[in-house]
Amino acid sequence: LWPNALGILASAVVFHLIDRHDHNPAATILLFTMLTFSAYGRLPMLRFKPLVFISTISYALYLVHNNLGCVLIYHVNQAGIPPLAAMFIGIAFVIGISALITFWLERPLTKFLRNRWLGFSRRRAGEHLGRLASIKQLTNQNISTS
Repeated sequence: LWPNALGILASAVVFHLIDRHDHNPAATILLFTMLTFSAYGRLPMLRFKPLVFISTISYALYLVHNNLGCVLIYHVNQAGIPPLAAMFIGIAFVIGISALITFWLERPLTKFLRNRWLGFSRRRAGEHLGRLASIKQLTNQNISTS
C-alpha cells in the first residue's frame, strides 16, 4: 500500500512543480486522490457501465473525435440543424465510429498480431533450443573423443 501511495504522491508533487500554468492546486489533489482511490478499487462510480464503455473505446475516440466529429458538426450545422443538435449528432456519430473501430478492427487485429507474434517467438525459441542442443551434442562428442 505505502510504496504505491508514495509513488502517487511523488507524481502529484512533480506534476504540480513542473506545471506552472494557471491551475488550481486543489484540482491536482482531487485528481490524484481519485487516481489513488481508483487504483485500490475505492471508486465504484468508475465501474459505471457507460464509463467503462467509453474507456474501452477511448483510443479510437481520441483518434477520430477531432477529425470526424468537428467536420460532421460543421456540415450538419451548415445544413440548418441547430448547433446543439449538431453537437449531439456529432457525439453519437463519433462514439459509434469509435466503437466500430475498437470492436471490429482494433481488437481482431490485435488478436491476430498477438497470435502471429506468439507463433513467431515460439518458432524462434524452438530454433534457439535446437541450436543449443546441437552445440551441447557436439560438445559432448568432443569431450568423449578426447
